[in-house]
Amino acid sequence: MKKWEKIEFCTGKGSGGGSGCQRKFFVQEEDLFLTTDYRNGKKAITYQCPYCGVQTDIEEADVPETIRNKILK
Repeated sequence: MKKWEKIEFCTGKGSGGGSGCQRKFFVQEEDLFLTTDYRNGKKAITYQCPYCGVQTDIEEADVPETIRNKILK
């Protein structure tokens, strides 16, 4: 069975930590983790760029439900 993966760009959107390097790469389930915005308590699914280290949130709808549920629980 093929693993889930998605092409993403490093933008720093959401959890951020910078403007991102705009590089394109594949994100897989093991790259995703949960973050919480300390200002409003909102939870997000996030990945960290392997090139510059900036974190970017991924839209929950772009993550399969089984993976999303594991991360958000």
